[in-house]
Amino acid sequence: MINYKLINLDKILDKNYDDIIEFFRYCGIRKFDGCDIEALKNFTNNINEKSGFNVSYNIDRLDKEFDLVKIGNKKIINIELKLSRIDVSQCKKNLKLLKKYYKDYSVYVFCYEKESNKLYLYDVDSESLIKDSFDNLNSLLQEIYSPVTLNINYDVESVYINPEFFLKKKYTLSSAQSDIMEKIISLSNEKNIVFINGRAGTGKTVLALELYKYYESLGNEVIFLAPFKANEIISKDLRNEINIKTVKDFITVGNEYDYVIIDESQRLKLSDINKISILTKKKCLFFGDENQTFEYCDSFTNLISDRSNTVFNLNLLIRSEDTFELFARKLLNKKNTKTKYKVIDSTKIKVFMNYEIIPDLNDFIFLEPGKSKYFVSCEDNCSNRLCRRIGNLCSLDKTSYDVIGQDYKKVAISFCDKYYINHQNKLCASPGVCYSDWEGQLYSIITRTINELVIVVSDITVYNYVMRILEKLK
Repeated sequence: MINYKLINLDKILDKNYDDIIEFFRYCGIRKFDGCDIEALKNFTNNINEKSGFNVSYNIDRLDKEFDLVKIGNKKIINIELKLSRIDVSQCKKNLKLLKKYYKDYSVYVFCYEKESNKLYLYDVDSESLIKDSFDNLNSLLQEIYSPVTLNINYDVESVYINPEFFLKKKYTLSSAQSDIMEKIISLSNEKNIVFINGRAGTGKTVLALELYKYYESLGNEVIFLAPFKANEIISKDLRNEINIKTVKDFITVGNEYDYVIIDESQRLKLSDINKISILTKKKCLFFGDENQTFEYCDSFTNLISDRSNTVFNLNLLIRSEDTFELFARKLLNKKNTKTKYKVIDSTKIKVFMNYEIIPDLNDFIFLEPGKSKYFVSCEDNCSNRLCRRIGNLCSLDKTSYDVIGQDYKKVAISFCDKYYINHQNKLCASPGVCYSDWEGQLYSIITRTINELVIVVSDITVYNYVMRILEKLK
């Protein structure tokens, strides 16, 4: 396991590009390229104290990188490296984020331009970059005599269950979220129907709620809709702050709103989507995940595929790492996304045959595909009741219908003898047992996981299939 380390920049000055990149990789630094190295070397020649730097510090869940940071003794100095063009907006965002997590620190944000060999300091009052001297920077660097590693642990919880981080603004939107929010806001004042598609964990619900608060702050009539029993799933604290209704209640009452924001839209019928749109005066925002479509055909998927519709795609994860989403995608032979997978740890997924001694699952939640909203029980049709056995070992037993918009640190699932591998080497399930649209449900269940997933399997061919996928994740 490679740990992130502080760097003494003096050690790289006489080294070539390949040696530096390899050294950085062993120090947990992943994003520096040739242009970055060139600018870094030039900058290093201008400073006196070259040790104790955070280089290319990344916050994956925000898609955020700091080029250079030196922190310690209640001071933070951030230097952004540019070849030829300084970036005021980036420096402003850097200062805001650093002050958010280090409230009692003095924070300085500089921008170095390699082409001119000039240094600029971000000025809070004028919100601009003003020319500064290396003498001033060197004086500030000298005051940090005990440098430490930057530590911004950004972790978004399930906002429906634990909304405090949202209600108390203890979060920062990722670059992808911010970009889409700006695009939505900039749309014309004419009536707009917008679809926002994002895989599990990309922060759709947080973005939807952020847009709700934005439009509400401007004095608009705004409503937030959910196609499930909101009182059973969404925290009372959040419902007290946000005007949340079920889709069914909204359509039944029939009142018009300026802005209507709908979460989990992949669960809507086309007729419901049309009715909601009619009751919207300005913007109607449908948030959903085409991979989690089940129960109601492909209305959401078809609409986001229609090029005449306004569609934005969220790709970067903020809620959980890529391990579980990529595993679910490969397990179910779903199409690949354009997203570059960043954080993969296949050791977080453990597979057992049903005859093995299964580890203690008391602190796990057992999730299984739902028996549909209308089917009462599947136990009479189940030959081995593996789900009952695993469910009894876990702290909680729920179906995909119970965990919409939520996630859990430890999840357990089972593949009973009704699952099999077909001649095309794909995972299949016998029809009519206890699930409808099981692939969408299984994807949804697996991607509820944050830290650890346990899978119990009845059939050895299914076991082998799952293990081959895990091997490919490494």
